[in-house]
Amino acid sequence: MLSDRDIINAIQTGEFEITPVPTNDCWQPCSIDMTLSNRFMVMNVSRFIERQQDATTGEITCILQTLDPSSIPSDLYQEVIVGPSSTFVIHPGQFALASTRESVSLSPKLSGRVEGKSSLARLGLVVHITAGFIDAGYNGTITLELINHGDLPLLLRPDMKIAQLSLTELKSPAVRPYGHPSLNSKYNGSTGTVGSRYGQ
Repeated sequence: MLSDRDIINAIQTGEFEITPVPTNDCWQPCSIDMTLSNRFMVMNVSRFIERQQDATTGEITCILQTLDPSSIPSDLYQEVIVGPSSTFVIHPGQFALASTRESVSLSPKLSGRVEGKSSLARLGLVVHITAGFIDAGYNGTITLELINHGDLPLLLRPDMKIAQLSLTELKSPAVRPYGHPSLNSKYNGSTGTVGSRYGQ
């Protein structure tokens, strides 16, 4: 794992790029604090509600349809853009996608890992479910999978510190880094919050 000194050296040698450049208060001993963008995506649950009416009683029952990851509808997500002085409220049990304001570029020699801030985790906020790993060669913003596991709604503000990025040096450069023509690198070059492209 790279220390703060190693990360600075990686930036100077071009092995790692981050835009905008982190301010002094974003540097940790072996990670960089990442900030929250103003674009969120929530699942359009109403699209999956099917109403069935009982022929005898007339009673209407709402049934939630299933989601097939291999065939994701184009209107699965609804985008929410938060103004500079506004907040995004994430309720207990709610899931939302967001992204870092920063864009990163990793050389074939570096991989990354994004983790939550401990102070936010102590309030119940999770910033990734299982997708915290960033492949060598990746470039773009980092999509976050937010869940509020706490008991109270949380206010999230654009530009707040939301996660921390650590870097690891590979023993040798990847032969096929993320974005290689032979790979189906669905998210390389991402800008902003990007939904699932599992079936693509």
